[in-house]
Amino acid sequence: MGTGDRPPEYAAFGVDREARGERFRESVRVLRAAWGEAFPEVGTSRCRLEGDLDVVPKPETGTVPLLVTGRSRQSLEWIAERGDGWLNYQLPLDTLEATVGDWRAATARCKPYAATLAVHLDSDPTADATPIHQGFAAGADWFRERFAALADRGVDHVIVSFRGDDRPVRDVLEEFGTDVLGSSV
Repeated sequence: MGTGDRPPEYAAFGVDREARGERFRESVRVLRAAWGEAFPEVGTSRCRLEGDLDVVPKPETGTVPLLVTGRSRQSLEWIAERGDGWLNYQLPLDTLEATVGDWRAATARCKPYAATLAVHLDSDPTADATPIHQGFAAGADWFRERFAALADRGVDHVIVSFRGDDRPVRDVLEEFGTDVLGSSV
């Protein structure tokens, strides 16, 4: 869950972009109440639950896990306290190491850190990396090293999106699973 960051989206819905941090906090509060309380009563600047509606069935875990995306205009402490994990975009490895370290300190190592990675898997397994939006075009060898580097820096999960390949998706997934992850998909 995140605030969004594209100005046209806010204009399209008539929403004040500068208020997105406050709206995000309010939304998290309402969602947590709806998931965790029977007939919740909670009010914000945009909505009011007055105890006459309920969400059923309730999540078995008491809530729906919420990964805060980026900073969403919140402090790290706020994210650590209210989020179930933190999802960040692709960062340089030295920045990533410091960022994950800050997250671990804020959460006492209890909550996952996830990262996104756009992947264009080159058919040449030895191809060096070329930056693409939020990721890289590279061969399987480079991606194996990249995933090892992410794990070494404390990344718990990586959300992979495949880009720029005209091969059938199943073929790319199979190749990625076998040649990068070392298992069949």
